[in-house]
Amino acid sequence: MPTWINWLCVDISADMAYNREMNAMRDMKDPQYLTILADFNKAITVIQASWRFPLLSPFNRQQLELRIRRKGAVEHLDFFDQIVPEDREPPKDPFEMRHLEQVAGQLLVAGYEPPAIWLYHTIFYLVKNPRTLDVLTQEIRYAFENYHDITPGGAANLPYLTACLQESLRVMPSVLNGMPVISPGAVVDGTFIPKGVVCQSSTFGLARDPRNFHEPLTFCPERWLSKEHALYEPRFENDSRKGFYPFSQGPRACPGKVIAWWQSRLFIAKTLWTFDLEMVIGQEVDLDRDLRGWGIYMKPEMFVRFKEKM
Repeated sequence: MPTWINWLCVDISADMAYNREMNAMRDMKDPQYLTILADFNKAITVIQASWRFPLLSPFNRQQLELRIRRKGAVEHLDFFDQIVPEDREPPKDPFEMRHLEQVAGQLLVAGYEPPAIWLYHTIFYLVKNPRTLDVLTQEIRYAFENYHDITPGGAANLPYLTACLQESLRVMPSVLNGMPVISPGAVVDGTFIPKGVVCQSSTFGLARDPRNFHEPLTFCPERWLSKEHALYEPRFENDSRKGFYPFSQGPRACPGKVIAWWQSRLFIAKTLWTFDLEMVIGQEVDLDRDLRGWGIYMKPEMFVRFKEKM
């Protein structure tokens, strides 16, 4: 699962960032970008990767230059269209080009790693909880008559699908640490934080605190369902759902939140519509024990059997 999900997400991210065909899925091997990123994993933080280490810069510069040359001649819109619109000339100043390289690199990493670990976690918890997997599979297959009917908008109307994705984000957040915020000079939980101090909260810690969530270590998508849903469970009524912000909040919240939700819903819906999933027997994967985080997560090996539905 780690290998295939990495290939899928890096292909999608490169295509959405600047119409780059990484072809990891087609070639069934890591592209150079993933190899370099993995080699630096223990020494970097993701956002700093594109400008601290020179081996990544030529890759970003090369792809940026290729995308500039293709301006106005791409198959679909991408993030680059928002950075340098078609009616605007690309910058010629070296400093501005360097800035664009950093942005392009960040877009590629941000569009690859968080979705990859989110999808990995979701598949892991579903195959570890067969009843939950069965309920979700039935919801998806009942909602769509065929594979091509499944769209991001249609998948967004499935409450149990959304609940499963929310719960996998809660149990194992996609981001290693909290999002930094510069204090304006304010009191937080009775303590004054001086102006200029950089603060962050642990999404992982908050999501597993029993003061915030009932049975916090248990994967229970039902905690996210409304009272009107048939599977609603009142034991989760006092969970602090409104205080859970895996994408952060405010003006510095993740700008790719909506896209990440569309992508994740679509992937899970199309996968479970097509296949019956089961964990290959003989494995003892424990994410709390086996998952490692450096610059980015190191996902433990996991084998899942995909059987085409009867």
